[in-house]
Amino acid sequence: MLRTLYVYSEYLDEFMIWEGSARTLLFNKAVALRLIERYVPREKIVNIHYGVKRELNGVFILDIWVELINGYTSFIAVDSPLPLNFKQWEIIANTLNKMYVRNRICILNVKNEIEKQDILDKLMSLSRVYGEKTEFLSTVNNLEKIKTMCNEVCKPWNVILALKTNNLYETYLAPRIVVDEAICSSKGFWTK
Repeated sequence: MLRTLYVYSEYLDEFMIWEGSARTLLFNKAVALRLIERYVPREKIVNIHYGVKRELNGVFILDIWVELINGYTSFIAVDSPLPLNFKQWEIIANTLNKMYVRNRICILNVKNEIEKQDILDKLMSLSRVYGEKTEFLSTVNNLEKIKTMCNEVCKPWNVILALKTNNLYETYLAPRIVVDEAICSSKGFWTK
């Protein structure tokens, strides 16, 4: 039985139906790219990234960010047993928007080097699963520097992960989906 995937394209400002599932797109960037190329010319696409995945009101949602040569745009892919009406799309969009506004920096207090390395190993491993990478940025001594850094380097698909030890913050630019899934959402460490 073929599954129906519901998609909203910010690029076209349109709702579309496609065969497949959002979960398949999540673990197969080649399939995600084929979907996106149907609506965005290939020569404009630099890369694709996953932003947020969520279960909401019985549907699975995947937000895919498309890095373009002149900016970026997003596609929202939804696995739903029934077609979505405008109100349901509005709820999905508002939920995602709130997450992007609120969740830009994740701060973790780490007790020692072993705990820090465990976190980094988990982060790096899951980053590879999603075809993404995590980059060390710098070590800073106050939150204002982290906020400034966030405004300068973060795109919608990544966040700042700050590992705090002895009043110093070791900062990383990390995939949002990885930090959300592996580290922060279950522990409630998200900050603004």
